[in-house]
Amino acid sequence: MRYTNNHNLPEPLYKALTTDTYSLHGASLSATGLIKSPREAQLSKRHDDEIVVDASSIIYRMMGTMGHSVIEQGGGGKAGLLEELLFLDVDGIQVKGQPDYLTLQDGKLVDWKFSSAWSYIYGKPEWEQQLNIYRIMAEDNLDVEIKGLEVWLIIRDWQRGKAKTDPDYPNIPFARMEQKLWSRKKAWEYIKTRVSLHKAAIDIPDDELPPCTHRERWATDDTWAIMKGKNKRATRVLDSKEKAEKVMASLHKKSPKLKYRIEKRVGYWRKCIDGYCVAAPFCNQLQSHLKQS
Repeated sequence: MRYTNNHNLPEPLYKALTTDTYSLHGASLSATGLIKSPREAQLSKRHDDEIVVDASSIIYRMMGTMGHSVIEQGGGGKAGLLEELLFLDVDGIQVKGQPDYLTLQDGKLVDWKFSSAWSYIYGKPEWEQQLNIYRIMAEDNLDVEIKGLEVWLIIRDWQRGKAKTDPDYPNIPFARMEQKLWSRKKAWEYIKTRVSLHKAAIDIPDDELPPCTHRERWATDDTWAIMKGKNKRATRVLDSKEKAEKVMASLHKKSPKLKYRIEKRVGYWRKCIDGYCVAAPFCNQLQSHLKQS
């Protein structure tokens, strides 16, 4: 991966952002890599030398790294273990994980997150998946019983004004978010399924890789808008073409002189289009979608 400095960040900041210290420690996949789509993982790996990222786009990632470092310096003490490096062998593939904190007193596994208030309000399914992978790793490596899973969230864009007026907004820039603890059977089935998908993708050509799912693309659904005459605002917006056609037929019946038409509004793929997937420029699934937009 190559980095640019298009916004002229100071040299010390640029170097800090672009110095990669991450290591798989000999494993083939990380727990977070296991959750990623096989398409994203393979395209990112195969085109690593061609991928260009501007340093300004990863400033938030550095803030998370700094936060983890500060918390780690505080130490786990007698009540817990910090940053335990764990491995899991799954069908010949070694998976690495490093949960942030394990409380020994109540058997709770914790991962620190540095994210937005949006994440607090809506949650992220990948957090639940990641922590359940860590749960299996911790139990099998450390001979402990995990009784609960939590994300400890530091909210980087917290606003005091919103906290005073919005009952759904966090009161302080920190929140404990309990994650569902799966059965061991469900967790193992998830891990094995993900490993199988990633193994199968290794020998598949770029353009034939399994498509990313709706959730993996952070996509909104396609909608069909009923437009009246030259109006720019829709009369109705429906979630299927069939529903839109029925409603438009009803409108024509009530007002036969008015002209209506149906306009398809292609869903927005936020992860792909807003720069959250570095493999996007090499993805034929995205290019096909953009042609329809």
